[in-house]
Amino acid sequence: DDNDDSDDYEDIQLSGKRMQKLTVADVGVSQEWFKGQVKAFYGNLKPGKNGWCLTVSLLLDDVVESLQATLTDAVLEPIIGMTSSVFRTRRRQAKQDPKLQAELVTQVHAMNDALMAMAGHFRIVRTANNEAQVIQFSK
Repeated sequence: DDNDDSDDYEDIQLSGKRMQKLTVADVGVSQEWFKGQVKAFYGNLKPGKNGWCLTVSLLLDDVVESLQATLTDAVLEPIIGMTSSVFRTRRRQAKQDPKLQAELVTQVHAMNDALMAMAGHFRIVRTANNEAQVIQFSK
């Protein structure tokens, strides 16, 4: 027994060095880039006036537990393939156009699949009110 009283941490091997996993509170504070994947959505993808917004649960390799974070417009727009204002306009037009409605439904399902398959490197920062935001993503 090595008298380690830090039960909140789990040891990992990284580049031959022994490291401790970070707590959720450390994410975006002591480190910004993390490898991981989207685990679940909290609520719906929102096309707001300031762009896209989606709150997700992330499983991050170097973090003890899952992290609730907001995917920002800078991360979401490239995956979705259109701005939130274009989507809002198309959604209004689709109310009178069944073909466009079907196209949008297909796009939304594809967006959902792409977001659930997000795995790679997430850049996470903390807002002034300490909320975690993903501001960059790369595979």
